[in-house]
Amino acid sequence: MQRSDPAAIRQRFETGRRCFGFEIDGRIVSFGWVTPGPERTGELERTLAVPPGEAYVWDCGTVPDHRRSGFYSALLNKILIELQDEGVPRVWIGASRLNAPSVRGIAKAGFRHVIDLTYRRFGRLTWITTREAPDAPGESVRLARRILLKPGELVIGPLAFGWLA
Repeated sequence: MQRSDPAAIRQRFETGRRCFGFEIDGRIVSFGWVTPGPERTGELERTLAVPPGEAYVWDCGTVPDHRRSGFYSALLNKILIELQDEGVPRVWIGASRLNAPSVRGIAKAGFRHVIDLTYRRFGRLTWITTREAPDAPGESVRLARRILLKPGELVIGPLAFGWLA
């Protein structure tokens, strides 16, 4: 957050995004952004089609000297509780499986593992492979796949192929 462009942060707030955080002695130690509805994700080169009324949690962080102290999962739990109190029926979040601390924090906060995905791009050709998590409810898997797909992508079972413009 300290290195973020103030104009970009202002623009996030002006477009309906919210920031949640914890601070100690006036210093932010953990933060996360929440978008109601669709949100662009650069890692997947697409806009996640989060339905109106639902929310997506993204761009979270904890400063290095406060990591492994439970702030991340506490922050996510705080977000879930507040959004639930506001009547938001479903909250989405994603993390790389290679980021084990994030994956653990997400689970500890109460999020349910729904799908694993692999995203690849070769030139303009893109594809996503999804695999449902063990014990994931079928409806949640269907909704997660719907959020991930871009209009015009060819879907064959768990694969979706598309072209970048």
